[in-house]
Amino acid sequence: MAEIRSRFGLRIVTEAIDNETLDLVAEWADVVQIGARNMQNFPCSSAPGQLRKPVMIKRGLSATLDEFLMPPKYVMSEGNYEVILCERGVRTFADHTRNTLDLSIIPAVRRVSHLPILSNPRPRHRKARQSCCPWPRTQSLRAPTAILSRSTTIPEKALSTVPSPSIRISSPA
Repeated sequence: MAEIRSRFGLRIVTEAIDNETLDLVAEWADVVQIGARNMQNFPCSSAPGQLRKPVMIKRGLSATLDEFLMPPKYVMSEGNYEVILCERGVRTFADHTRNTLDLSIIPAVRRVSHLPILSNPRPRHRKARQSCCPWPRTQSLRAPTAILSRSTTIPEKALSTVPSPSIRISSPA
């Protein structure tokens, strides 16, 4: 990862899955991510507050607005105010997609919080990959701080459940 960062000027965002991996992640990542599954794991939310690195918190699968805004308070209570929120979709009854992107959360967060919020438009499911392209344009209407984009040159061989080998963050036009 460090080689890719220096070669291409990309920032590394990676998840600390528990407090035991936090120091290792902090050593190599530019931004420490608290994933959707750990969003409400409050020991996992407060420990990154002792770091002097940005922390990105992904919204949990069924988190309400108030629940989404609690983990940043734990991070900031430890002295780290570099917190970024990330909307990545919520669980719905739709079976054609893994998660449904909740665009209504973006203006709601902006109305009640000073924190930046990213929108993650990645395909929700391998079958939905072709529908990803128009999403950033739609999201820019809701005014996220930025849109998180993942890409790969060979999506069929991606090693995760959805294509995600590299990350670029860009502001919506």
